Amino acid sequence: MSILGIAYKGNVNDSRCRPSKKIIKSLLQLKAKVISYDPFCKETFGAKKESSLSNTLKDSDCLVIVTAHSEFRELNLYKIKQLTNEKPIIIDGRRIINPIEDQKLGFLYFGIGYKNINSSKIIN
Repeated sequence: MSILGIAYKGNVNDSRCRPSKKIIKSLLQLKAKVISYDPFCKETFGAKKESSLSNTLKDSDCLVIVTAHSEFRELNLYKIKQLTNEKPIIIDGRRIINPIEDQKLGFLYFGIGYKNINSSKIIN
């Protein structure tokens, strides 16, 4: 499980009032292997911290976008697909990923505020 972003908002190092803490703590209670990456914030809330995006995503089954850092807004989904396991899940907590492009590449996409597009007929 890869967590992108610990800080409470994009491009800051402040982890106060952040959803990442509750997400990570809940995943750890479920015995998930949680790896985090945040280019601004040093806090991890118990997750293993990686120093690069590619190391965080390597062999991951699920990617959770918690913070809308500029770096995350420019994610190369094709490269991510090459790093992750087959049929990875993206949970987009900031709606920064294009869900149609995401699905075309074979991701299972869930975005905050979107209906369940995975069951719709976006891709044949």
